[in-house]
Amino acid sequence: MTKFEMSEGTSSVAPAMTLEHTAFPHLTTVEWQALHRLAAVSGEFVVTSLLSSATPDQQRQAIQEFMERELAEAKRRVPT
Repeated sequence: MTKFEMSEGTSSVAPAMTLEHTAFPHLTTVEWQALHRLAAVSGEFVVTSLLSSATPDQQRQAIQEFMERELAEAKRRVPT
């Protein structure tokens, strides 16, 4: 679970694009794993767009916001 692979027809950048964690050393393993969960929810194109067009700070902010939404959702599901 270290890379994203865009299949043909889903990216306007290239027919097939592979993004590996090693290309984004500023992201922690936890942040990279969150990107995989984001891709499962929103689609790989969203993650690929984020990684290819946002600055490292914008990437981290988007990932943090996603993880905060995940946490809030998990807290809502837990009965008190």
